[in-house]
Amino acid sequence: MTLINRLFRELFGQEKENSLEDEQLVRETIVPTQFFLEEYEQWAQAGLHNDLLVFVREQRAIRQADDNADCNYFTFRSEASNGFYFIGEEDWSNKDHSFLVHHFSKLLLAEGYVLNNARRDLSQKDGKLICNEDFYFKLPLSSRMQSPIPQLWGNVHIEHKIIDDRSNYIKIMANVYSDRGYEKARDFIGLEEILLGL
Repeated sequence: MTLINRLFRELFGQEKENSLEDEQLVRETIVPTQFFLEEYEQWAQAGLHNDLLVFVREQRAIRQADDNADCNYFTFRSEASNGFYFIGEEDWSNKDHSFLVHHFSKLLLAEGYVLNNARRDLSQKDGKLICNEDFYFKLPLSSRMQSPIPQLWGNVHIEHKIIDDRSNYIKIMANVYSDRGYEKARDFIGLEEILLGL
């Protein structure tokens, strides 16, 4: 039984009819609850993020040593956009991955970014419950008073995709401005190293 059918049965006492059509179920702003923040602090203080970060760093090292290696770390590089992503691993829970996204967010805030938008989209596709959590970071509006305008690593987007209550992947992308009114963007590898604790 799919997760969406199980939830529908628990809520309404019947199964939802299967449909091959995509269906948008929820679109909402993400606002962390006090309970989530307290749990995150306990998780971080206990160092429970370290093993997950070590794993991701190891996968990154494998990718750097051999671009064709079979590993769980993928990169994208271009003049306008740079990023990386990794697949959710069963050794860590969905909550671990959500806390890691929050950890990344805190690191971006410490670098001077502000959270511009945070959105959760919940949909059904082929009987699967798909949750996309998107976090968009920009520099504060006050930075536009400077000339040239600073951009650090550009606008940063974190995406956390969850399928049927399992983390599918976490992706971080930075999109830079090439306009002459902006400072040259910093090398993305620097941000990658900050996020991964290198």
